[in-house]
Amino acid sequence: MQERTLARRYAKGLFEAARDRNALDQVYEELRLLGPVMEQREAARFLNNPCINFAEKRQAIQAALGRDCSPLIINLLDLLSQRRRMKVFPFVGQILGELLEEFRGLVRIKARLAAETPEPTLGALKARLSEAMGKTVALEPEVDESLIGGAMLILKDTEFDGTVKGAIHRLHEKMRE
Repeated sequence: MQERTLARRYAKGLFEAARDRNALDQVYEELRLLGPVMEQREAARFLNNPCINFAEKRQAIQAALGRDCSPLIINLLDLLSQRRRMKVFPFVGQILGELLEEFRGLVRIKARLAAETPEPTLGALKARLSEAMGKTVALEPEVDESLIGGAMLILKDTEFDGTVKGAIHRLHEKMRE
């Protein structure tokens, strides 16, 4: 959790710099492609090794990626390496993707449903959510057989409980008052 919180700062800075240079798509794509490379043990071990001085690391990053990556990515890797925070790199890519979607007005909502739901019903739900939020909604449905009926909508860290079980629980709480 701490890595993700720390990565948010780097992702926001990278997002703002890329937006100012009209390079959001390029930077995001480079991060997406670099993710698996940076997870390799050799790369991580080299960049996280405190015995290797920063100048050597910078030179290696520049030699390996200088022609293929934008200066923003090279600077990010330099900064993370210098501060010994390479472990946040995968989270930077994830968060940058979220910021990019938000910037473009796209909202991802997970829908836990009690049963398989027909596409027209999902389309209608998606349309109503888009209208209510004033944004484009990407609905990610999944079946949860533990639900009796209804749906649980999850937007980032907020859950909207429209399940039968949730309604019964709310009714029970109201009766206790």
